[in-house]
Amino acid sequence: PLVYLDESRVSEVEYLLSQMAREVSAAGLAHAEILVSYLKVFLIKATRLKLEQQRLEGGVSTQSRPPVLVRLTQLIEEHYRTKRSPHEYADLLHVSTKSLGKLVKLHWGRTLTELIRERLLKHAKWQFLHTLRPVKEVAWEVGFADELYFSRLFKKATGMSPTAFREFETAIRGGRN
Repeated sequence: PLVYLDESRVSEVEYLLSQMAREVSAAGLAHAEILVSYLKVFLIKATRLKLEQQRLEGGVSTQSRPPVLVRLTQLIEEHYRTKRSPHEYADLLHVSTKSLGKLVKLHWGRTLTELIRERLLKHAKWQFLHTLRPVKEVAWEVGFADELYFSRLFKKATGMSPTAFREFETAIRGGRN
């Protein structure tokens, strides 16, 4: 989601980013922990701002989410490794693929395919962060027979290859995986 910054928020964000940049360049005692703390503050403030903007724009609140979307979330969690097409979820929910797609887009601003893909990538990221399993094995586990296709998809979503993602995250955690 996109968050718009007014003039008063720009300086606040610039300050947080400058503090993070200072920590990266200083690399002093417990710099990773301080970076994570700044990042948490940044994300919390961005989330608050986004919720505020949605409320002002008349966005749909999560409390008014239709039950079919609550069930969709559960189904994606249960079946993301085996069911990857929107029509499979629409069939499970006994609705048309088109109407489910419109509902997902209205409430989440993304397509159903993107939601499913995000869940697959979330699983892959967890594997890269918490195991030393090879990329090919993780790709296969989340349903991709072609490691290169999975790597391209992962890089498009995260901005880095699976190997670079693992190395970067491991470095941030001080060598702990």
